Amino acid sequence: MPEKIYKYGDLKPTTLALDNGFYYALALAEPETMEANPTETLERYRGFLDPVSGDNETVAHWYRSEYKKLFEPYYGQLRFINQAKKDWWSFSRYRQSEIQAAEAKFALQLERYRKMLAAPILKDFVPPRFSYIMTPGRELLRNISRLYTVLCLKEVQAGRVSEGVTQLLRQLEAALNLIRSSRCVEINNSGKDILRDCLEAIQDLINGYPLPDDHLQLLLRHLPPPGYADYGSENAFIGYFLDTSDWFETLDQRIEDNRVGLNRSFSGVMRALFQKQRTCNYYLDYVTDCIQMEKQFPYQWTRRLPDGRKIRSGFFWWVQNPTGKWIFTRMGRPDLLWEIYRSYRLQALYLLTRIAVQLKRELTPGHQFQTVLQNLDSYKNFKDPFSGQPFRLNLQKQGIYSLGPNGRDDQGKSQGPNKNADDIMVLCLDTQNSSKKK
Repeated sequence: MPEKIYKYGDLKPTTLALDNGFYYALALAEPETMEANPTETLERYRGFLDPVSGDNETVAHWYRSEYKKLFEPYYGQLRFINQAKKDWWSFSRYRQSEIQAAEAKFALQLERYRKMLAAPILKDFVPPRFSYIMTPGRELLRNISRLYTVLCLKEVQAGRVSEGVTQLLRQLEAALNLIRSSRCVEINNSGKDILRDCLEAIQDLINGYPLPDDHLQLLLRHLPPPGYADYGSENAFIGYFLDTSDWFETLDQRIEDNRVGLNRSFSGVMRALFQKQRTCNYYLDYVTDCIQMEKQFPYQWTRRLPDGRKIRSGFFWWVQNPTGKWIFTRMGRPDLLWEIYRSYRLQALYLLTRIAVQLKRELTPGHQFQTVLQNLDSYKNFKDPFSGQPFRLNLQKQGIYSLGPNGRDDQGKSQGPNKNADDIMVLCLDTQNSSKKK
């Protein structure tokens, strides 16, 4: 087994300051009094979440007694905004009364969200061992971001095209920054949720509104070919490993200090059954494999992710570290393969969106859709991460699509009679046909 190679130094703490927009993501549900003295709230968060002096028990108590309760009034709120994903453009146009009511009700959260987007820095601050505090706020962050997306499209519909497009692209950049800086899976997924919504909104925008050429060029400039850090999960996976190894360190110390309800003699037996470093190495191998596989396109994989069952093979598997092996195989290990597929679904959507914007710019009356598409640099250069081939074309729907994780051509369908179709399709319609939807 390899030695522990990931250290907290790999995820160097970012300063939580007023110029770090992540502060406003943390404080999204704080009461209105925060605006009167934002530094006070900032210092409180710093004190609890300091990566060096932060105490696990103190943070856990603060989370249960204070922080988690801030979000309880928002559970189930803004559910209607999730329907925007079916058609961002039409939703923004035809649900105006509900949107206006939500904009007024959540004005404070929208203002903080705008401060988050406008901040010169947006980097995850939360140490991995405290990553659980991000769970209750993820729903509110996602819903406020979707409300903001809808408001961007309303700006365009009101004739303020530059403002709407610029605001949408500002959110897209913020989503990329969250993904790049994330130190836990929760924040990584939040950034990916926002980025996916932005990309889908851009698709609906170019199909629902005849954007001038300069705005299409602006979209293209903000959609450069993505690198691994723009859609990957490396730091989040490292954060997960560090969080897990910390938990094992605490468990081992509790056994040694006889704080697990066992008599002193049995504590020694328990430590022999649970070997902290060996157990950490099981997780280390798993996370390292996940990172290595995520850095390859799915079509390049020659094997599936190890599931850990191999460490329980053999007649005498229980002789060495049985408790650690049981923990690894039965509990506490997320399905990171799903996270990797999520990353590549997002990458495919990003590439398809860029191709669609460029195609929209080049597609003029009298030109054949297929001919223009096949002459685009982006279409010729970008490959489907799930097949290694050019993205497929559906002429009937005027769409281009990826084969998705199953690697099968489902003709652009994202679900079928058996709900096993998983293609990823982006449309590029003529404006007059923009009522057609996926």
